[in-house]
Amino acid sequence: MTYYEPSVPDAALYCGTTEAEQLARCPVQFYEVGSAGIGSLGTVDRYQANAQATWVLDLPSVLGFNVLKAGVDAEHLDSEQVRSLFRNSGNSPIERKSQYGRDTLGGFVQDSWTLANRVTLNAGVRYDAQWLNTPMDPRTFVLGQQFSPRVGLVVDPLATGSMKFFANYGKYRGQMPLDLLNGIFPTFSGLESVDPGLLPPSSSELVVGAGFEVRPRLRLFATYTHRELDSVIENLDRGDGISPSFLGNPGLGLARDFPKAERTHDAVTVALSRTFADGWFAQASYTWSRLYGNYAGTFRPGLGWGEPVLRSDFDFPSSLANRTGPLPNDRTHAVEVFGARQFSFTRELSASLGLSYRGLSGTPINYLGAHPRSGMGETFVLPRGSTGERTPWVHTVDSNLGVSYRLAGQKVVSLTLEAFNVFNFQAVTRVNEHYTYAHVLPLEARMAPGALTPDRVQRTNGTPLTASDVNPEFLKPTQYQPPRQVRIGLRYTF
Repeated sequence: MTYYEPSVPDAALYCGTTEAEQLARCPVQFYEVGSAGIGSLGTVDRYQANAQATWVLDLPSVLGFNVLKAGVDAEHLDSEQVRSLFRNSGNSPIERKSQYGRDTLGGFVQDSWTLANRVTLNAGVRYDAQWLNTPMDPRTFVLGQQFSPRVGLVVDPLATGSMKFFANYGKYRGQMPLDLLNGIFPTFSGLESVDPGLLPPSSSELVVGAGFEVRPRLRLFATYTHRELDSVIENLDRGDGISPSFLGNPGLGLARDFPKAERTHDAVTVALSRTFADGWFAQASYTWSRLYGNYAGTFRPGLGWGEPVLRSDFDFPSSLANRTGPLPNDRTHAVEVFGARQFSFTRELSASLGLSYRGLSGTPINYLGAHPRSGMGETFVLPRGSTGERTPWVHTVDSNLGVSYRLAGQKVVSLTLEAFNVFNFQAVTRVNEHYTYAHVLPLEARMAPGALTPDRVQRTNGTPLTASDVNPEFLKPTQYQPPRQVRIGLRYTF
């Protein structure tokens, strides 16, 4: 087994000639020397315009009051990319200049009706359309018919603000990033197909909650949030060597033979806040949450891939096994405590002091192998997050100090001092999840931490793994929380 790139000059001198020396000195198995062979220079121009109007309707007092809002917005983006492909040092680079554009047009209508200061109903709808184009086609594809309904209800049974119940539902549409066009359409390898019935990225959200004034200046809040995906856009390939790759919605349209993309977030938050007579304010909250599904997002954490959709949780059908489970950013517990105080020394001189603590439970750890077509880390050897192993808790303490001096009228000079991660905690936030770099088949079995043995994992050629195939860096830290940072700010307001 060779643990270094053979073409590296004097590799044996630094990494050794035996396997034991290579493991000790150069444990990273795969790396590259030199540039990627592609250089690019890009510019983006953005033009935006929007307008909104509000009408307060004159209703009889018994019907409360009504506020109607409407608006329209438009955006035009132009992107120009000059890409150079360096074949080798002996030939001139191949250059290609490409232009991409995106036009969006949207509008909304919203009505808010309050009855007897006890019930407020908000209802509205938003419409969006997107036109994306490439140099080869001035209207490559259109994402239209994007209606997004929103509705909300707030009930104040005592009409005093001391007790409130609320519920909100909304559908949200995403925009296609220009980097997607840059990565897929006019490339050095050809053109990409698009599902003619392509739907825009979409998600739905439901939030319900209540707030109570337990005693004067002491309030208790509780909320429940549910979010789920309706549709996503992915670069898909059936992997049969015949069908071309294409942009589609997994589980829908031309991609209905793929599993539907799923990402569900459920969270319950309980918070308690208190305002004190001498200027102190304190708040504490606890959140239990779960992020579950088979789709981590447009950018998959940990891959280091700079273009959206191209390397995500959907690629080839043969790489989709074992992908359903707790997602990379799933943190079951979150605890937050915040305290602040305002000081007024004189009419001109004032100060503020703040201190906060945040504790987050760890994220799930996976066992990954290589896929013969998708590459490293694209085969889930065990079902996603099934062993229950997680990174450790992350604790952060931040502080803020501000001093303001009023010179005259509206002229104020402010000095702020902010410190993040005051105690410089260095918890591990990510570990190496590559169990092996060999091409392997998924093992659809749940196991306790540390129970997996190499012989239970099969290579794609049918032979079992050996102990030497296991990555020696597996489960070792690859990322820590950011170190202590201090920021000083000076602001003059006039």
